[in-house]
Formats: sequence, C-alpha cells, structure tokens
Amino acid sequence: MDRPDLIIDMRMRLGDWFKVERLVRERGGDDTQLVHAWNKIGQYYSDRHKWLKAAQFYTQVWGTTRTHTYTHINRMHCMHSHTVVTRV
Repeated sequence: MDRPDLIIDMRMRLGDWFKVERLVRERGGDDTQLVHAWNKIGQYYSDRHKWLKAAQFYTQVWGTTRTHTYTHINRMHCMHSHTVVTRV
C-alpha cells in the first residue's frame, strides 16, 4: 500500500524540500505543504545569496506580491553587502 502522506511527512522531517515540492505536485498533497516547501526552498536560495532564484519561489507563496518579495530580497541583499568583516 502506497502512503504518499507518510512519504511527504518523512521528507518534510528530513528537510528535503525540493523532494517535498515534487511529491506534493505529483501525488496531490496539501496546499499548505506546498506553500511551506516553497518558503523553505526560497530560504535555501536566499541563504546562498541566490536572490533571483529565491524570488521565484517566494513569489509563488500565497499572499505574497512581487513588490513585497523583491523589496524583502533587496533589503536582505543590502544588509549582506553592508556587513563588515573583521579579521581576528
């Protein structure tokens, strides 16, 4: 017996958000799981300073407008570029 809900739950616990997104799309998971996966994938790319890729996922999230997303990413980028690195 195939239990897609358990497979998706396991992948979420493992933090495999790319796989979660694919499984939810293919096996008909819950919309909240898909939105959560998009947020986590956006965060993944944002943490690696891949702003445009992060924006692609953030714009898919419910209630998020492009303007708000790009403003948020621009602020994050500005904060990163103003970070002072000191040598110890």
